[in-house]
Amino acid sequence: GSLVNTVSCNTVTNNKWWGIDLEGESSGNTIDSNTIFNNVIGIRLGSDIDENRICGNNITGNEKGIWATTTQHNVIEGNVITKNGNGICGEGAYGCEIHGNYIANNIDCGILLVGSSWYAIVGNNIANNTNGILLSGSNYSPLIHQNYIVNNRNGILLVTSNYNSIWWNTIENNEKGVWLEGSHYNLIYRNNFTNNTVQAYDDSPSTNQWWE
Repeated sequence: GSLVNTVSCNTVTNNKWWGIDLEGESSGNTIDSNTIFNNVIGIRLGSDIDENRICGNNITGNEKGIWATTTQHNVIEGNVITKNGNGICGEGAYGCEIHGNYIANNIDCGILLVGSSWYAIVGNNIANNTNGILLSGSNYSPLIHQNYIVNNRNGILLVTSNYNSIWWNTIENNEKGVWLEGSHYNLIYRNNFTNNTVQAYDDSPSTNQWWE
């Protein structure tokens, strides 16, 4: 593993697999101010790494912009993540922070969490993706908060995801604002829904809490 290194101000492009890879008990590293484009995966956070910072990078044109697998307590902040297949993907990841990023024009998802938990998704600008935020089998994310989610097909989509809190977000001009499928015990409150074709849908309204 790698400990307490900084990877900064590089151009990383046209790699067959990943542009930058952290693997095997790497912690305390910072990846910042890089331009990362046209790789299969822009930045990979592999298994068993924690407490790394990914900040201020321009990540574009990759199949996956940032891919985090079975990692914990990493911070992804202040990046420009555009025109990837998926912007940020978390699979089996725990306790990570995603905040202050500009995530736009990705083909599928701006943020995709699969089997992940205890995420904080705060203060991101998420626009013109197919899915702004998609949680699948992801539970206990207490902070999906103060994001600006606009012009996506689906603003926030939860599929079989439980015990999440969605509050004080601006959700506008999406085909679907917030959409819940097979998801229970979520709290959705004080969001600003504007000009979405379908403002909100919940197939299990008796098990979720909706407040104005």
